[in-house]
Amino acid sequence: MNKQPEEENEMVQDLEDVKELGKEMEQISEQNDEAYEEKKEAQDS
Repeated sequence: MNKQPEEENEMVQDLEDVKELGKEMEQISEQNDEAYEEKKEAQDS
């Protein structure tokens, strides 16, 4: 009976971690897109 709230806490913690990771992945992916665009433009000129 005692275990329930603790497990829920861990799940919430994991969810927060996943959200953080998602934000980081998004930023990295945006940076990669920008770098890719710059490379393409450099090749064209």
